[in-house]
Amino acid sequence: MPGAEQPTYTLEPESSDSFLGGDPNVEHASWALAYQVAFPVADYADYAGNPSPRGIGFHAAWPVIKALRLGFSIQYSRFYDEVPRETYEFDSGAINAAVYRHTEVFTMAALAQWRFLKASSVLRPYVGLETGVAFLTATTLLADLAFQYAPTGFLLVGEAGVTVRLTDDLQTFFAVRYNFTTASFSEVDAASYLALQLGLMWESSN
Repeated sequence: MPGAEQPTYTLEPESSDSFLGGDPNVEHASWALAYQVAFPVADYADYAGNPSPRGIGFHAAWPVIKALRLGFSIQYSRFYDEVPRETYEFDSGAINAAVYRHTEVFTMAALAQWRFLKASSVLRPYVGLETGVAFLTATTLLADLAFQYAPTGFLLVGEAGVTVRLTDDLQTFFAVRYNFTTASFSEVDAASYLALQLGLMWESSN
């Protein structure tokens, strides 16, 4: 009709580069996979010796209140050490040989995390606390002798890290974790270790 106001239309550009359409302005559930390097501490360092580059970690977390997230964590590390040839004395005699030691640590824990800054921030520092169970298998080889242990103990983990947003759904993260466990065997009173993690984290709005 003459003089009638004509409607106008605009095409809004896509604001998300996410294939799944996640919104980074709110908290989402997350799943993370990390490569882990572990360093034995205290008397465990005397047994395990060298740092372990053979580790992996996985955790999942869901937002509860504001920046508080609850979830679970599964971690694995394998330590290996070799002691040069020496003479070891026993009640029944002595053996001159090298000693080989390896330990596998598998942990399962419930976790709580608090993330600072806004959910849409590129960098987000966070702190976390985990509690659960640590399962160890330790083997000492001395000549033709093998000493095996399989202790289980309480696990307490303190963690600090930072996430770096890559896309709406994908982040990378770096974390420092101190793992205290009451699992003990032989001359080890507590198989505790420090771990560094570098990984990828995927978030979903579902």
